[in-house]
Amino acid sequence: MGESITIKRLLKILQRRFLVVIAVFVVISGSTFFAVTYLMKTTYEANEYIFIGDLQNESKDFYEENQKINRMVASSIDFINSPIVSKEVLSKNNLKSYDFANQLVVTNTKESQIIKITITGEDPKLVKDLNHSIATTSVEKMSEILNFENAKVLSSESTLSSSSNQTLGSAIGCVIALFLAIGVAIVKESFDETIKDPEGLEIQTGLVVLSKVNLRKKNHSWFLKKKIKDKNIKEIRGDLNHEKEKDKNLQAIK
Repeated sequence: MGESITIKRLLKILQRRFLVVIAVFVVISGSTFFAVTYLMKTTYEANEYIFIGDLQNESKDFYEENQKINRMVASSIDFINSPIVSKEVLSKNNLKSYDFANQLVVTNTKESQIIKITITGEDPKLVKDLNHSIATTSVEKMSEILNFENAKVLSSESTLSSSSNQTLGSAIGCVIALFLAIGVAIVKESFDETIKDPEGLEIQTGLVVLSKVNLRKKNHSWFLKKKIKDKNIKEIRGDLNHEKEKDKNLQAIK
């Protein structure tokens, strides 16, 4: 189909290939929904907060104290990410290994004394326990090794949240399925060289169609066909009876 497709022609194609569009859409969207529901796993995220320094500090040298706190915060972030903490956490939780490099994030907002520890994973209980263990172990080890006395965990347990893209994935799958279904219908139409309407004939021949004649047989229902058949049988029987009566009358006359 070398000509450009107008909206009107596209709608006609979709109308003719309605079953194809529906079949492709159902198959692709159903496959996407299955994959999103049963193969895409939910990711859990646990957050913990550590406070560094003292808010009630009354030191006269504010600049020096501020620089000291900034150094403490930066050192604390590096320390939390160090193997010193990760090895101790694995030992406390009876684990051989954990992907802390990709699933542990330690952040701090500028000019803030609060450090945020975030860890992600697929097991909600493990994620929550590990995150709290990292926070408490970090404070203990910093006090022991770095002599940080003003560091404390702000909560008794980590906050847990989950992120699942199942709804978004299903919606994207349905949109993709719709476009693919339309694409399949157009491709199938492009390989079909049968002329189905006056517009197609005009495009193929370059001539103007003046009129059309409907040669399709009327699709009578089964009940109507049976009724016509019964009527024809009755008419034939009536004709036969009439011929028999004529024969009897001729014989009587003879």
